[in-house]
Amino acid sequence: MIKSFGYLVCGAVMIPSITLAGSTVYLYPEFRTNPAQFWLAFQRVYRVVKAGTNMALAYLTQPDQPMDDKHYYGALQLRQAFQQNKGLYIKFGQILGSLDIIIPEPYRATFEVMCTQNIETPFDDIERQIQVSTGKKIEELFQTFSKKPISSASIAQVHQAFLKDGREVAVKIQHPWLKEQIDGDVKLISLFTDVAEFIFKGFKYKWLAEELQVNLPKELDFHGEINNAKRIKEILKPFPDIYIPKVYEEYCNDRMIVMEFIHGTPLSDILREKEKHDFNYPKIAHTISTAFAHQIFKHGFVHSDPHKGNIMVRKLNGKQQVVLLDHGLYTTLTEKTRLSYSLLWQGILEMNLDYIKQATNDLGAAQNYKLFASMVTSKRFSDLMNTSMNMQDRLKRPKDQDEIAILIQKAAKKHKQITIILNQIDRKLLMLFKINDFLKNIEFRLGNPIDSCQITYKYVSMVNYEDKVKKQNIFRRMMYKFRLLLHKAKFEILSIVMSIIM
Repeated sequence: MIKSFGYLVCGAVMIPSITLAGSTVYLYPEFRTNPAQFWLAFQRVYRVVKAGTNMALAYLTQPDQPMDDKHYYGALQLRQAFQQNKGLYIKFGQILGSLDIIIPEPYRATFEVMCTQNIETPFDDIERQIQVSTGKKIEELFQTFSKKPISSASIAQVHQAFLKDGREVAVKIQHPWLKEQIDGDVKLISLFTDVAEFIFKGFKYKWLAEELQVNLPKELDFHGEINNAKRIKEILKPFPDIYIPKVYEEYCNDRMIVMEFIHGTPLSDILREKEKHDFNYPKIAHTISTAFAHQIFKHGFVHSDPHKGNIMVRKLNGKQQVVLLDHGLYTTLTEKTRLSYSLLWQGILEMNLDYIKQATNDLGAAQNYKLFASMVTSKRFSDLMNTSMNMQDRLKRPKDQDEIAILIQKAAKKHKQITIILNQIDRKLLMLFKINDFLKNIEFRLGNPIDSCQITYKYVSMVNYEDKVKKQNIFRRMMYKFRLLLHKAKFEILSIVMSIIM
């Protein structure tokens, strides 16, 4: 009896351990000959499996417990595992924390704290990473190098330094072992979502793992980030009020970027203590909104990781400039998506139901045009079509907590329809949802000093006019071009008036 019990205990311990070890070997083949990294990978697998098991038990064995309570418990289990796993799991947690309305509110609220989470790599590891990636010691490359990072995020951290010729630079260094971990970590998260979809028939979030699989390699490719910075610098050339730091390519590689150091104030600091800073807040809001409208509607090449830490404001020769940082993740819209998205916004702003229906159909959510428009704007469709309200009020971010709560409750009731839409549309639109929410939040935090709807309307109406011009006969082209000229003149006058006011 004792012997049988011993075998049972041994099996209960050994079988899961062998299974987890086998899973680790399968997911992380590159670590088979590296005991230290293999052990760390094994721990990451164990934490995710443990969190998933606890979540499944909570959802399946407690039928009387409110669903929101189950969601909060599940979110806490998952967040704890992600925080302990660090690295790319922090990035995944940040994505979950930024998806307003799209995922259940308990998950979004629980993961929101990870959006500001910083993980610092010790300086010894950073020094080793620089030497491995460049083949040179840190003192051979830099005159001085600050050991304490200026900032640290899920992918990399930034240090202040001076080159041998005296130029002040910001050095962005990737956290060690991230590139080696990425394939295994993404496979593990994909496996987690596959199992969840199999157990819970209503679970339709496999696209989250797919998005991670597409976007993370882009962020880890520092050569791609350098190319993005050069391209967006050219796109934003018409706007002297926005600046992209220079990149010193001769010092860069796939794990390190050396760029011009910018002395400025992070937008996060400005929003936290506006009274301490001497900036023109309406102009900050106007510059940011214009820059993103220009990217989205005019070029379809969009900075896809905007947050308050990625934007700085400085004064150069007495003039105010917004500095856009971190160019690792950009979204390129197809011509069809760019034009359809522009038409959708024109329909929303003009309350043109035909435009909204046509654009929604073109974007892949034909049967749910009302819900889709609400997802894009984070507003109730009845408000969007309210003829008694002006354009700005129809789209203004809700200030009242009760109104926000009502919006969240309505989204929860339509959760099934929302997941259907998310599985139908081009996934690149998810980035635009995130950008919309970011821009509205910035404008709200700066005191709603401008009407960003006018900026959006300027771009979408011009883009749609230009698209129509291409499709018409000579006479109609002339008519459209004449109307376009009047349209441009109207907004040039508006821009001049706004610049005088600001």
